[in-house]
Amino acid sequence: MGTTRRITGCTDVASYLSAQDSLGCPFHYRETLVGFALQLAAFYVLVSIFSDGAESRARWQIFVIALVVTLLMSIVASAMPTLLGFVLACVLAAAISLAALTFWIKVTTKQALKISGAYVGFAVAYSLLFSLVSRGISH
Repeated sequence: MGTTRRITGCTDVASYLSAQDSLGCPFHYRETLVGFALQLAAFYVLVSIFSDGAESRARWQIFVIALVVTLLMSIVASAMPTLLGFVLACVLAAAISLAALTFWIKVTTKQALKISGAYVGFAVAYSLLFSLVSRGISH
């Protein structure tokens, strides 16, 4: 019972089973995959908005940067599930995306700052929204 509550916020086995989808995945894992995909897409969209055509000449490089930054944020935030861990994950994500955009994609520093800042802002907003929604579902 304790494991069920920790993983999905459910209090008993019946509510845990009802929170699973047709593939048998708990609600928590579905939402994590959706959040991961949203963060990847958000990074690409932000690069296409704030850069001068970088998205058309470096699609796979942008995807690699988005994947690395999103995985890094997820791993650091999971390893340190506190506010300090989330702040550290955001700072690391911003620094790595800033460096990668500037040196690998060759966007200007000003554009890279806008992209990194907007991405971290999106990640913070998404995390707050998801925590509020998941808290409302579990109560």
